Amino acid sequence: MDNKIFFTGGIVKSGTTLVQKMLDIHPDICCKKEQDLNALLKLFITEGESLKPFVDDFNLKNYFPLMIEKILANNCNKKLMGLKDNKFLLDNIYEVFQIFEGVKIIFIVRNPIDNLLSWWDHHLRLADLGMVDQNIDQHDFLISNANAWSKINEKIISSSQHYPSDILIVRYEDILAHKGKILEKICSFLDVNLNKNIIDDIIKRTAFSKMKSDSKDPSFYKKARSDYGKSSNLDNKIKFKIEAITLKERENLNYL
Repeated sequence: MDNKIFFTGGIVKSGTTLVQKMLDIHPDICCKKEQDLNALLKLFITEGESLKPFVDDFNLKNYFPLMIEKILANNCNKKLMGLKDNKFLLDNIYEVFQIFEGVKIIFIVRNPIDNLLSWWDHHLRLADLGMVDQNIDQHDFLISNANAWSKINEKIISSSQHYPSDILIVRYEDILAHKGKILEKICSFLDVNLNKNIIDDIIKRTAFSKMKSDSKDPSFYKKARSDYGKSSNLDNKIKFKIEAITLKERENLNYL
């Protein structure tokens, strides 16, 4: 591939949209919104199977990255091309490294209490729109997804240990507290230029009020939870259960 490619993603409501917007503003980076790469991959494999009788050297590793590059190139004229994707990326971390030569991945993580409460807020918003089940109990939702949080972050941590030079884990709380420093860290990881003017522009354009006012769906944006659930009415028993389920991963991500 002539252009360098990267992916960014994480668990639902972990801050991936903020990072996608931050990176897409950079003059040397395009980072497109979430794509349904699972569906694309299935379609591509199906098409590939039908082509095998006619194409002797068809294989996923050679052709899928070319397809992604073409999708990106149609919407990007910058030297570094990125995609924000959650499910495909989390399901296929190791496969991504096998398919895309020289790829880098940025994972966004968030403490489980604020992450799960924001996930619940998001669920309620979708329920009001009739898009998800309205009858799910908050306790069941939080505990079920606490287990999901634990398993997904265990995979992220393990893969980052396997590919220490090619995976960067960024904590959402650190972005909120030190956006400029985290931008420097991300740009160094991606090997792209960064100066004060670029940092100032990104910080200005990704302020919460600015993103909400510019959005076609302002209801998507709620003031970020960043106090470990202190401002919520979360029952302490549920909180303790979540903490027990996520203990190992919280320790590895320096949330203890």
